[in-house]
Amino acid sequence: MFPPMRQSAGRQLQIPYELPRPPAFPRVSLDDLELDEDLADSKAPLEFVLSVMRNMAADLLQASESCEILDEPPIVDEATQTSFFRCKPPPAHLPTPTHILELDFSDTGERYTTPVHGLLWACQSPKLSHLSRRQDPPSSVASTDNSLFLPRVSLSIPCRRAWPFLHRYLYDGSSAHLLDSLLAQPPSRASTAQANAHEQHLARLERIREVWLNAVSLELSDRQLWETLQRAWDVVIAGLGEVARARPAAIAVPSEDDEETSGRQGEEDPAADKTGAEADAGG
Repeated sequence: MFPPMRQSAGRQLQIPYELPRPPAFPRVSLDDLELDEDLADSKAPLEFVLSVMRNMAADLLQASESCEILDEPPIVDEATQTSFFRCKPPPAHLPTPTHILELDFSDTGERYTTPVHGLLWACQSPKLSHLSRRQDPPSSVASTDNSLFLPRVSLSIPCRRAWPFLHRYLYDGSSAHLLDSLLAQPPSRASTAQANAHEQHLARLERIREVWLNAVSLELSDRQLWETLQRAWDVVIAGLGEVARARPAAIAVPSEDDEETSGRQGEEDPAADKTGAEADAGG
């Protein structure tokens, strides 16, 4: 779908002029989510619900970080085959997490678990709608120390290194913060200023590519997200062109031919006929 930037026989990197268009993922409908009675009766639109939760991003993140997953085997509900982790709850003034999200990263094989507030995630992708359901532990489970028992939900994510960028965006929805993070200066070990700039631009492009892949894996239809990724790509491509003009042997500057090729590839893939942004506008 979006292969790594490759090096040709002439030792020139082949870089797409624009990001590939994401598939046209369906939008979330509150009718498909399990909401508490007050929220369901309010008839509030999805955008309002999501904005309210994102205004609480700092508290939600703090609650997730302070909710401690205890080091003991999970309890399995034999009826549903759901695993529940016993957790030490966050401070009482913070919103209580509802699920344990277990992420399996394809590129590193790493498994990462974190408490999350399920409705925030469910509002952002139909693929995550099951996170709106609150699940109670087996009736045989008794807690005498105010422990939480949170159900585990597993997801496969392609790229571990780029996960923090998307994770933060899912909570705060800030395109400015995401853009700054994508364009931040990566580490470089190059020996000259020009080589250093060249290496850093390539690292930024790879960072954007990995966030793109993670967003596709979650089937996000957030127009603002895709536009921010494209904007970041455009900024880095422009900077890379400046370096290429100074070091023409280092890199092939993306051309309109690359853009046309990318377009033809999109046409061959029916699922890529529209971006998530276009789906939003048309839906």
